[in-house]
Amino acid sequence: MKNRTDIDTPEAKLYSHFSEVYDYWQARQAVAEEDMRMTAGDQWEPENANRLRKQKRPVLSMNFLLKYVSIMTGYEQQNRTDAVARPVEKSDQDAAEIHSALLKYIFATNNSDYNVSAAFQNTVITGLGWVYVDLDYENDFVEGDIRLYSKNPFRVLPDMDFTQLDLSDCAYVYTYGYFTPARLKTFYPKYANAIDEVRPGNRDDFVSREQSPRPEEDERLLVIEKWYKTSVKKTFLVDTMDGSVQEFEGTRKEKKEIERLIKLANNVETNSELDAYRNLEFIERYVNEVELTTLIEDQLIVYDGPHPHGLNRFPIFPIPGYFLPDFDDLVWKFMGIVRPNKDRQKETNKRKSQILGTVMRTIFSGWKFETGAVVNPADLQQSGSGKNIEVAPGKMDAVRPIDPAVISPGLVQLEQLSQNEKYEFGFNAEMMGNPSGSDVSGLLAHQRQRQGIMAVQNFYTHLAIAKQNISKYIIDLVNENWTVEKISRITGKELPPDFEHRRDTARYDFIVDERANSPTFRMANFQILAELTKAGLLPPLPHAIIEASELPRETKEMYLKFLSQMTPQPQ
Repeated sequence: MKNRTDIDTPEAKLYSHFSEVYDYWQARQAVAEEDMRMTAGDQWEPENANRLRKQKRPVLSMNFLLKYVSIMTGYEQQNRTDAVARPVEKSDQDAAEIHSALLKYIFATNNSDYNVSAAFQNTVITGLGWVYVDLDYENDFVEGDIRLYSKNPFRVLPDMDFTQLDLSDCAYVYTYGYFTPARLKTFYPKYANAIDEVRPGNRDDFVSREQSPRPEEDERLLVIEKWYKTSVKKTFLVDTMDGSVQEFEGTRKEKKEIERLIKLANNVETNSELDAYRNLEFIERYVNEVELTTLIEDQLIVYDGPHPHGLNRFPIFPIPGYFLPDFDDLVWKFMGIVRPNKDRQKETNKRKSQILGTVMRTIFSGWKFETGAVVNPADLQQSGSGKNIEVAPGKMDAVRPIDPAVISPGLVQLEQLSQNEKYEFGFNAEMMGNPSGSDVSGLLAHQRQRQGIMAVQNFYTHLAIAKQNISKYIIDLVNENWTVEKISRITGKELPPDFEHRRDTARYDFIVDERANSPTFRMANFQILAELTKAGLLPPLPHAIIEASELPRETKEMYLKFLSQMTPQPQ
């Protein structure tokens, strides 16, 4: 791919590197596009399909790939889990509950759960889906609302050597898309006049046939985002007693003064004024920082600086399917459920079309006749279904049908073999909704379904890891950008006095886990109480269970009043 400028500018350098990364990914993207096309039902090469249609032969697409995808995505949607913060220590319980409520709110609003499912569908089909986490300032101009998006898998180009699902070993991630100048001005108002001067480039550069914009979108501008890591040397102040670490952002003069106090504190036995410095120590380390550069076409950089939301992680998260992290060939490094079954799908389509064509020719294959034996030879093309054929006098014996073709026994055997292979290479009968026998018990059918899921367990494991990584990022995004007032308003909880400190140490105070999905955080608590009571691990607690339920307030008060009247009063 040739650059559209020869000027050695930052714009040209970024555009050139993006071009190289784009070219490297194209072999993989082309195969993934075929995966997507075949799932949608476009399962024939155009030249083969056109040739068969000209011959008036069937062109069938017996699309079992779509059913495979529907089974896996339906299973994911029916078994969604909630992200929950688990406290590391007992003192972390309050902060963990607040962050669990925040995670529930964010995943349950703005179609976030749906968008994660949409990204997982891309995973199932192409082998790699992406979730993007962003702050949307449309309704909250100051702090923003956290939204999750499913990114187009054909427009995300990461460092091709990444192997870790948290992208910890990924040097950069490119994303790109097409936007109208009017919309770009709302994103970058300071560059409104400069955006008017940008001209669209050649659409053939970065757009494949499947992803090309409609003709009326030719005026849209290519926008490239490059998220990348830089290594920065920083100074930290460490408390060797409790292990706490804080970045030192003071001046060199202030650092020297603190070093003097640390030295003085360690040279005297007791001094209450210097005790705070006794266990302190300065250390210097190189740390990674995430930065962003945004380029419009190859002409205008509209952002070049640190992560806009103050974090040191990429805001985009991969969900791979079959993942071979140590394999360099991108075509086979990421695979969905479609890739291993494409050849069988093509073979099924061709065989079914051939059998149907043979059967159709068998019903009536044509006529053999002498020249002049039929008054109007076109009548022979319309024979059957009550059509009349006029034969010349004395020529009745000169018109006779062609012997019909016989279906090849080999085709029949292949069809029978295919039916047997259907469950060997794909899901078992129970997973496909076709029980293997009427005498199979419900328990046995359920066990076979679970065995079928084991074949694609990697998909769901990778989804769970992605949701954990997303949740950790959301927690950091909340603590970096939202005020205590907004957090309290969303959770409906009174925050503990030390919550500000907990915000800074959240990643150390609790871990992110999963639990069964529920509509709200309150409903999750209700389910936990009900299950513990049912299991006999708690004594009957009707008051607590009713209070935790989603019943209307008036109904709650009525039942609680009734329970209090039924409860015997102590003497």
